[in-house]
Amino acid sequence: MKRQLFTILLFVLLGAVLNVAVAVACVMWTPSGSGLPPYKDLPAGSQWPKRVPSGWPAPTQITIRTSFGQSLVGTLGPVDPDSAEAKNGVAGYGQSLFQWGWPFRSMESEGRTTSRNWGPRFSSEWIADAGTVPRWMVPFENQYRRIPLRPILPGFLINSVFFGAVLWLSSRIMHRYSRREIRRRRGHCLKCGYDLRGAFERGCPECGWNREGATT
Repeated sequence: MKRQLFTILLFVLLGAVLNVAVAVACVMWTPSGSGLPPYKDLPAGSQWPKRVPSGWPAPTQITIRTSFGQSLVGTLGPVDPDSAEAKNGVAGYGQSLFQWGWPFRSMESEGRTTSRNWGPRFSSEWIADAGTVPRWMVPFENQYRRIPLRPILPGFLINSVFFGAVLWLSSRIMHRYSRREIRRRRGHCLKCGYDLRGAFERGCPECGWNREGATT
């Protein structure tokens, strides 16, 4: 029982590692796709998709773009024109969630943007990422993508179990094939390993493998 539990945990862990690798591969090599769809109005009192600094106004618009291995959720919230922030030139805030992974989105990074009416028009802050991808490894249009560090728990867990199961099944197939090949080369029964001294045509007297084709 302990051995089985250890095996399950081991392959789930390996699946988690492969899951992160697939998410990073999606960041680096999936096509950028089309531009953003138009922003849609949100109902009054909506919340930002992820926690934002206190004092940010409620979001009023959102856009979502999804393609193979990637999703982008962009949200905007303008400030009150009569607020102190507006008097200091702040026009609004934006939050962008870049989500990656396959078959489910499992990792994300976050960008926060402040737009201004004068001075520098935009300022950005990046959260939960490891910086931009190595530019020499990716197509030109992907050079400014950022490596995500924050897991999306539902997708991360499902993907880890999925990839763990794939690894376990692959290891079983490879083990079975390699064991049969080793027994064949040694002249042993392919099923139970009994030493047939290479006489495969007679079948195995130990387990009955290939006995139907045995000759007298």
